[in-house]
Amino acid sequence: SQRFIVVIPLVVIDILDELKKEQREARDAIRWLENQFRLGNRFIRTQAVHERLSNQNKKKNNKNKDFFRFQEMIDCCLYFTQQSNLDKQTTSNSMSTVNLLFSRPLTNKEQQTIEKDGVIVQHIDDFHRRWKQLTPEK
Repeated sequence: SQRFIVVIPLVVIDILDELKKEQREARDAIRWLENQFRLGNRFIRTQAVHERLSNQNKKKNNKNKDFFRFQEMIDCCLYFTQQSNLDKQTTSNSMSTVNLLFSRPLTNKEQQTIEKDGVIVQHIDDFHRRWKQLTPEK
């Protein structure tokens, strides 16, 4: 059966941390994540600090903080795609795919970036629906 490991990019944790002061949903999300980590959920984890591409040429642009954050998420995906490709070269199990899950439509600039970088973006509801179909009920 297929297994998914959800990696939460560090920038998403930063965003939730900022939003928790104003939005109850962000506090709820943080509590849920903390509970999953405390329970030892093997299928969800945060990105480690070293899990990024080494060629960090992107400078933080305060004019477009949202796009900088989006680029950080893309960088996380590209890192794991690169790692997945290395794993495919050394092992026979080669069914790993990296998807960036979003709950809103992408901007034109974001769409151009993912097309250039080759990152797979999927709406989180679509991913969840597919996951439910693949996961047998217990």
